[in-house]
Amino acid sequence: MSMADVDLRGFEYPLAPLLLQHKWTLETLQVSMARVLGKLNDLRGEVHKAEQARNAQQEHLKQFPQRYLDPFLRRRALDYLTHTREAISSLQQRVDAVQSEHKALLSQCQKEQVQIDLLEQHQKQQLEDYALRQRAKTAAAMDHEWVARSLWKDHQGEETVS
Repeated sequence: MSMADVDLRGFEYPLAPLLLQHKWTLETLQVSMARVLGKLNDLRGEVHKAEQARNAQQEHLKQFPQRYLDPFLRRRALDYLTHTREAISSLQQRVDAVQSEHKALLSQCQKEQVQIDLLEQHQKQQLEDYALRQRAKTAAAMDHEWVARSLWKDHQGEETVS
């Protein structure tokens, strides 16, 4: 039903402050989620760089095994690989933690969006009800005016006959 024929300026939605609060909360959550995604991308980049460094060292060890016949050099190379593996593991744990944080924020955003959708749906229903009441008031006023005119015309007709 179109609402073009109804003056909606008198409509006030009583839950508008709650709707605004949910929208602001959603915005805040989305900003937090964007920061977390940026952090997640940075961490993934660090993991990738560390994996590349580890893979390069492994290739180097494979290509030049005679260079590492010295036990001291071999030990240093293996220590580097162990350190790199531990660093990658640590970074991966941080990635997992940030992913968990992202999932939690996403869940909160979805809940807020559901609340917003419900409130907007309720607001639309309230607006339609208001428009229906306004149409009824307008129709009643028009009926009253028609009756008054018809009575006036009947009264005018009686005076001309007399």
